[in-house]
Amino acid sequence: MSEALAVLPVSAAVSLPASCLQPTELCLPEGLAAPTWGGISESIERVRDSAGWWLGDWLLYGEAAYGEVHSQYLPEEEDAKASLKVYRWVAAAIPPDRRRLGVSWSVHREVAGCEGEDQERLLALAQEEGWSCRRMREAVNEAKGKVSRAKV
Repeated sequence: MSEALAVLPVSAAVSLPASCLQPTELCLPEGLAAPTWGGISESIERVRDSAGWWLGDWLLYGEAAYGEVHSQYLPEEEDAKASLKVYRWVAAAIPPDRRRLGVSWSVHREVAGCEGEDQERLLALAQEEGWSCRRMREAVNEAKGKVSRAKV
């Protein structure tokens, strides 16, 4: 398992070892071909787009499997705790079968407070039309009968 987390798969031809993935730096080897370099961007974007779901699902699993014991594995910093709380809330509100590829986690966050049918409808529209967070927020407000501040 730890080996799977130790590399960033770029393509069938290239993987970056864990030593290249530092908290504040991505160390790239000399002589990368342009297509390989471009593939690294795609891999990083996949990780970025998935991280919120992974953290939320990780927390839900920990709560279910370990109860209160899971809290000893959480960070002590208040900002980090607050972020994890949001990831958990979104993951709990939107089950995996409702999550949409190509729709950012942030757009999903905007719809997390809606009922399941509204989530499904709004996420389908977001996927079809490429909605931003702002557009989803407006649609959520409309669905809840609120007037968007931008229209006031």
